[in-house]
Amino acid sequence: MSTSAAFSRRPSINDLIGNGLLALDTGALLQQWRMGPDLRSLYRSCLDQLASRIFVPYQTLRELQDRVPTIINDTAQELSQVKRAIDENRWDAQRTKLVRRCHHAGLPRDITRIFQSQTQAAYELLVSAAEDRREELEADQEEAAEFLGYIRDMDWLTGQPPDKAKALDWDRRARMMVRQKVPPAIADNGNKPPEKARLGDCLIWLELLEVADWFRTDIVLVTEDYKPGGWVARHPDGALETNAYLVNTMWEAANVQFSVIGTDNLIDYCQQTQNAPAAPHLVPIPEPPDSRDAVVRPLPLFTAWNE
Repeated sequence: MSTSAAFSRRPSINDLIGNGLLALDTGALLQQWRMGPDLRSLYRSCLDQLASRIFVPYQTLRELQDRVPTIINDTAQELSQVKRAIDENRWDAQRTKLVRRCHHAGLPRDITRIFQSQTQAAYELLVSAAEDRREELEADQEEAAEFLGYIRDMDWLTGQPPDKAKALDWDRRARMMVRQKVPPAIADNGNKPPEKARLGDCLIWLELLEVADWFRTDIVLVTEDYKPGGWVARHPDGALETNAYLVNTMWEAANVQFSVIGTDNLIDYCQQTQNAPAAPHLVPIPEPPDSRDAVVRPLPLFTAWNE
């Protein structure tokens, strides 16, 4: 089937999350340390709820070994950028200039007074929230260092290290995908990441193809990587959706569906369902199932969960 194949129907978030194997990439797992404590607790509760259908690729585990020890520092640097942006915005001068123009334009002064007081309150609220977040990050440092052990204690499927021959083959194929810009590899114009980082998504993809062929169950990748041309593509109507090339490639390889969702989709789903659906029977299938009539059109990432 070519990548121009027609899509006959659109799955719902219920179909995707309720029936597929949920593969978590590195960003999806690290995202919890970019959340506040309450949202992180909700996210982890969601992962617990869906534990029997979560799969962590071996490449994700390798990347976590490198990233988990530094994720809090990375987030702290982002927070310092927020503070710098607040400080450099020179908001007071900008606001005073805007209010003066409003007065010259004849706008009511009681309205501009309300504007000044409410924007000042909002500014102070943002500064306070940034300080609270800084204190939270200090408390998170020890927990982040223990996260790899947390994964090992979870009832999740995890990828196994490939043998030497397979590792060499995957590395060769991943490098070729990067050179030829085959999804999920993309070219970051003017800001190419190191080669090791550029190979990561391709190695995850090759592992997912093998897992799909082995289990014969639909694969749903949970990621925070929305760069068009990689895991997702921009549909003519403007929505981001699963890259059609990947959808068709997995269909041809294993006769199963491939979809991409974000962590927000996962959290929304868990908030809407009290209990996760029964886990599919995840055992290797020696023979492929009967061919389906058509490929499912990928779900736009930012469509409401129940549409």
